Amino acid sequence: MNNSPFYKKYETYFNEYGDRGFFLAWIKFFKAQNVTVLSSSQPIYPLPKEVIEDELLKYLKELSLPSVYIQFLHLYIKNMIIPEKNLSFIKKSDYRLIYWLLFDLNRIQSTNQFKNPPIYTIQNESFYADLINNINNQNNFIAPPLVNKFFNRISKNSFSVNWNTTTPIINFQKYDYQTLITTYDLLEMDIKSKLNMIQNSFNAFKNFKTPDNEISWINPNEIKQIEWSINYLKKLNLYIPSFFEYSDINQYEQILITLDSTHPHYPLQRTVFIEKMKKSWTQQKYREAGKVKTNYHLPLTKDCKEKLKKLSALMNMNENKLLEKLINEKYDLEATDDNGKFKF
Repeated sequence: MNNSPFYKKYETYFNEYGDRGFFLAWIKFFKAQNVTVLSSSQPIYPLPKEVIEDELLKYLKELSLPSVYIQFLHLYIKNMIIPEKNLSFIKKSDYRLIYWLLFDLNRIQSTNQFKNPPIYTIQNESFYADLINNINNQNNFIAPPLVNKFFNRISKNSFSVNWNTTTPIINFQKYDYQTLITTYDLLEMDIKSKLNMIQNSFNAFKNFKTPDNEISWINPNEIKQIEWSINYLKKLNLYIPSFFEYSDINQYEQILITLDSTHPHYPLQRTVFIEKMKKSWTQQKYREAGKVKTNYHLPLTKDCKEKLKKLSALMNMNENKLLEKLINEKYDLEATDDNGKFKF
């Protein structure tokens, strides 16, 4: 807890900010809002929480009416941040879900659906007395360093906010639970709308993620197959290394995340793609198996030899390779399970 006199003076409010609240206030009010600190087009780099708290408190302290903004930020945080208890369905280790939610949120944001600013209504007048007085009694009230009104009065105790930058660019190093939650915190939407959005994305994940039976052939412990799969996806520009650059996600999970994001809302197209990928891996195994050859003499009937000769010419393949192909295909069809393991 901060022990500065300024903190103690307003600790009733500050104590309820929490780490997420301080970060949100620091980003939206101090960094992106304060154009003298940072250009709106520049990315913001997250700092340690102690530094964030100190920078925000120092800035608030220097304002002519700090209590107005301290009360506003308290109300803003309460309306913006989804409580952790409502996010318990997102496991911090469930990277497939986290990536899906982040990708889906990026998709939604790209459609520019956030056009109407949320309206904040004050219920506890005594707790936000200074904020109410300034909104209602100073029509030309200016929030430094802006040259226009920061608060837009709607009614006696209701207002919206004229942010200088509503969607600041943040340089998150990795895609993880904290990045996901912070991204949702920053959305200019009320908590109920945010919860509906995240729940819809979660339901979509359950309905459209890659089914287990379609990826059961990928063995997380088979290093050669994992490397081949990533290279296969890279060649098709589906695997994006930067998404996993700073993460602790193993390569097997990276493959599943990439497959989830391939035709995410068109499962039939993804099924066709994965089947094609599986066949390519099977062919790769055949090619590797063909590198080591042993001479065999197979006594065939005259009729069978003649058929082999004609089939070889028809398929433009020598007789030895044709026999290998037929044997391997029959073996894979009859003698192995869905994971490519011998049945018997």
